[in-house]
Amino acid sequence: MRFYRIKKIINNSIYLYEDDIHHINNVLRLKNNEKIKCVYGNKIYLTSIKSNKPFILEIISIEENNILPYNVNIFLGIIDKKYFEIAIKFLNELNCKSITPVWFNRSQRNIKLDFNRLKNIIIESNKQCQRVDLMNINEPIQFSEMINIIKKNNQSNWFLAYENEQNKLNEINLNFDYDVNLIIGPEGGITVDEYNLLLESNVKSLKLTNTILRAETAAIYFASIFINILKER
Repeated sequence: MRFYRIKKIINNSIYLYEDDIHHINNVLRLKNNEKIKCVYGNKIYLTSIKSNKPFILEIISIEENNILPYNVNIFLGIIDKKYFEIAIKFLNELNCKSITPVWFNRSQRNIKLDFNRLKNIIIESNKQCQRVDLMNINEPIQFSEMINIIKKNNQSNWFLAYENEQNKLNEINLNFDYDVNLIIGPEGGITVDEYNLLLESNVKSLKLTNTILRAETAAIYFASIFINILKER
């Protein structure tokens, strides 16, 4: 059952967004008394269709959301927006906490990310994967700004995906009291200077696979590894 985001609640009447009403009526063709799950704030509403025209939902039950995002933050080098959108969708489905686009030295400077579109991708992804909260998308930052963030949060877990590294994933040592922050460079990788600055900032560098991964693939795979570790705690 898909989740639909509630636009507003007035006097126990639930109002959805017009696009979702159109999807329910004209794509799914749901009828009266069929059930729909809706989310608002941190609550999940189980509702029943009372009327299609006008569209009215009746609340059956309300429950608190108990599926919180994993404390995994992604710092992804800015890449072609088509591939960045792929990463956004799947990282949201994996229940990551946030993503921050980063300008590395080898990032393409002519790329302009459409943040309204990215937010809509996350909203649609939430409906499909039944995630309640939205993964946070931060404004793009420069590599130097990321280094400052790392230094201010040096007790957190910081890891870099680096294809030329010797350290393996099975050598991960996590402090479970802090967030996990994963750094993935752009297409073409990071420079030697960037690599050295990250190591000097106590970032742990890890080799993911024996092959060279695209940036969006590395981000999804990297996040999956750590989420599996956190899930098994």
